[in-house]
Amino acid sequence: MQPKRFRQVFVISTLLLLAIPFTVHADAGSGLVPCINNCGFNDLITLINKVITFLFEIVVLPIFIFLCMKAGWLYLTAGGNAAVHKRVGTILFNAIMGLVVMLCSWLIVKAIFVTLGYQPGLKFLE
Repeated sequence: MQPKRFRQVFVISTLLLLAIPFTVHADAGSGLVPCINNCGFNDLITLINKVITFLFEIVVLPIFIFLCMKAGWLYLTAGGNAAVHKRVGTILFNAIMGLVVMLCSWLIVKAIFVTLGYQPGLKFLE
């Protein structure tokens, strides 16, 4: 198989593999919007919480895992090439820093929710 064709097949198969969680979460219960009529502050916070959870579980973690796999593959196939080893270090550093930034942003939002008095399952300001 030609390298260009192999790259196309690899990208398409990776995208299909990353799409699997979307099919799993297609019928996962109550949906994204927690209410239909008479929505309150608690429902807004629940919506924000669901969006953040979706982004973290479905978007960030698969990208992080893919970058770690890519770095591992490059490391295994480097053959002692110092430039590739440096690139692997850069990829891993950027992937870990992206995950840390996402976790810190989640922690900040969670702290704001707790400060506002939000607790899952508890109606707030009704």
